[in-house]
Amino acid sequence: MVYRHLRQLEGDGLVTSEWETEGSGPAKRIYRLTADGAEVLALWVEHMERQAQKLGTFIEGYRNLSKKRE
Repeated sequence: MVYRHLRQLEGDGLVTSEWETEGSGPAKRIYRLTADGAEVLALWVEHMERQAQKLGTFIEGYRNLSKKRE
């Protein structure tokens, strides 16, 4: 599932990939963020930070109500 998403991100121009064949063992596909990918990631992290703050506020409110009921 992860590789399917990586291929989609590559198709969208958000990551690039190349095969690394040096060293022993099988070849490995290395993924790197593009400039657009870094921008999208930064926006996503900001969104997740806002969601985490909202969740923290909800949990704090719930705990305060629980204490008042005791």
